[in-house]
Amino acid sequence: MSYKRAYFPFIDRSNATNLFRLIAISGALGGFAAGYDLGVIGDALNVISIKLTTAEIGVAASGLLLGSIFSSLLAGDISDRLGRKWILVFDAIVFTITPILLAIATFNFLTFLTWRVIEGFALGMDNVLSGIFIGEMVPTPKRNSYVATQQLMTVIAQFGAFWIGYSLTPLKAWQLMFAIGAIPAFIILILRIKIPESPRWLVSKGRLNEAKNVLVKYFHVDVDETDFNNVSNNIISELKNKVGWKDLFSSKFMKYAFIAILAGLFMQFSGINAFVFYSPEIFVNLGYTKVQAAFISGWSTGVALLWPVIPAQFYLINRIGTRKAFLIGSAGMSISGIIGSIFLLLLKGVNLGIATIVTLFVFIFFFEAGYGVALWSFGPEIFPTAIRGRGTSLFMTADSIAGTIVTATFPSMLASIGLAYSIDFYAIITLIAFIFFLKFIPNMKGKPLLEGTETPEEGIKS
Repeated sequence: MSYKRAYFPFIDRSNATNLFRLIAISGALGGFAAGYDLGVIGDALNVISIKLTTAEIGVAASGLLLGSIFSSLLAGDISDRLGRKWILVFDAIVFTITPILLAIATFNFLTFLTWRVIEGFALGMDNVLSGIFIGEMVPTPKRNSYVATQQLMTVIAQFGAFWIGYSLTPLKAWQLMFAIGAIPAFIILILRIKIPESPRWLVSKGRLNEAKNVLVKYFHVDVDETDFNNVSNNIISELKNKVGWKDLFSSKFMKYAFIAILAGLFMQFSGINAFVFYSPEIFVNLGYTKVQAAFISGWSTGVALLWPVIPAQFYLINRIGTRKAFLIGSAGMSISGIIGSIFLLLLKGVNLGIATIVTLFVFIFFFEAGYGVALWSFGPEIFPTAIRGRGTSLFMTADSIAGTIVTATFPSMLASIGLAYSIDFYAIITLIAFIFFLKFIPNMKGKPLLEGTETPEEGIKS
């Protein structure tokens, strides 16, 4: 099999490993800020002094995802106009300010929701741009590992957030839980100011000298003038024929648009946000105290989030590709969810608590080992250059919509049908997802990002 070379080959020639790591970490640290918030929200809502109904708890928890819906859709276009780097800097500023506002300027449900929606707007931008930015700035052979750093940062932050929540729950210090999130966000801001702009984006704006300077100064690449001009002309020529939103749903690309939408929906309809956000509430409903629930969540949910991502990111994802990662995640969640729910229906007392811990642990483990690391590579991989920004935006928007629905409705679902049947519901969805990924997702393992308007079928030749 042969595959066309990506439009911007210079970075593949670079050996600037330390720069690649800095780019991956600073680009992905938006995941750290978001992961901290997502990890601490369950404990914060358990001790928050504002009176909230069951429905309001669901909406409040989903506020971050609600805000990300619209920004996910706009992120590709905005970054194409204003640049990758400075949008990422803007996101970091929002990540720094909103935790402080949540701590000192939350007076009722409406103000609480407002700050979370604003933070969610930045999160949506970051979710789309981090994958695009890192994908454009690192070598093809290690692209998946570097892009998956986003998920590693997210789960490290969630793990830390669980323990901060546990430590502060006895004090009912929910304001401090949120305020601490401003510290890593400020560090993210400093790092992002220091990283260079994407040279490919600079070329797309006709800023050729700046692009060459970035390649020479940061990537230590010897730029051949003729080669550089040829590549630059290809990019500029492509942009003259740039496709719009309607083209994304043309006969040529419609299949991939719907694959992106369904993949985004399946990612979150797996129920992962329900089990991560509300794990403290789940254990409180089983009869544990709030402090005990926070402790159990820290060990069971937190560890299940963290440790599968490290081998999956640094070893598996580059070897098996995103398609197999999706299949492993779907199969594991479906099987563990169905088996676990049976035990939850049969057991009582202490055994029920143990069964709940094991079921959630295994379910979350397979999400992180599969979906978690594949998420950030999927959008940039499946869409060709001409529609990558909009296509990735579409994928992340579908992901945000599904995540909002799951997070907002789970408290009511838990109250009405119980944990076992809730897990069954999501296990069935992941079984359907397995069939979908098996049938429709192309194998992009080890392939450069697609050129121009070519589709995976056109880019891969046997």
